[in-house]
Amino acid sequence: MVPVYSYYIQDLLFSSSFPILHVIVVLLNNIVTIIINIVTDVSCPIPPNILNGVITFAVMRQHGYKEKVKYSCNEHYTLEGEAEIQCQNTGNWSSKPVCRGES
Repeated sequence: MVPVYSYYIQDLLFSSSFPILHVIVVLLNNIVTIIINIVTDVSCPIPPNILNGVITFAVMRQHGYKEKVKYSCNEHYTLEGEAEIQCQNTGNWSSKPVCRGES
């Protein structure tokens, strides 16, 4: 199996959200090959719902890189985790919160 490493580089080099550099490093026969892609269009799917909660600030559509949506819980439930999730450079959302029943 050929070792392949994949990295996303952002915000360390650029003050704006774009471009994102996707760097792929391949090691084969003691030769390192580096492939750099410039990612210019990253989006996340419609934000996921949470059990016993609602999305309080979002339009139900795909969202672009670094866009955020905010959650809250129904009455008698408490939010665990961050209220906001953010679209990541991978096209996935950060970890969504959970609504737990009050004791």
